[in-house]
Amino acid sequence: IGVVNAYLKIPAVTSWTISRITEKLSEHGLKLDYIPLHDPEGLEAFKQGECVYVSSKRYNPPSKRRLRWGVATGWALRHRIRGYDAAFPLSGHADFPGLVSYAEESGARKIYLVHGFAEELSRHLRRRGLSAEALI
Repeated sequence: IGVVNAYLKIPAVTSWTISRITEKLSEHGLKLDYIPLHDPEGLEAFKQGECVYVSSKRYNPPSKRRLRWGVATGWALRHRIRGYDAAFPLSGHADFPGLVSYAEESGARKIYLVHGFAEELSRHLRRRGLSAEALI
């Protein structure tokens, strides 16, 4: 949504799930411009066809137009993504320094790690003075 807001002059129309997530982001200070598909304005923008529809899964909302689908994934950097008209190499994952930075800046009193190199990252965070524990 942020990329759409920054670079395109068309609205971002969001699925119900993405709308809920975006509401929470807004409550915590990240303001993004979007129109929920379930609002009349969102449905109208979608029917007009000049929008980017943002969803967590591929779902065909009601439309008489042929929809063109794009996906944002880090896999697009090295692989052809089948079933989509376009693929954009944007990853939702953070690298190790990004995770450390996020943990430090979050202000969390306790950090629980549950995926990937949880033990190694929790050890590193403890060395930096944070209370961190791997749960796996």
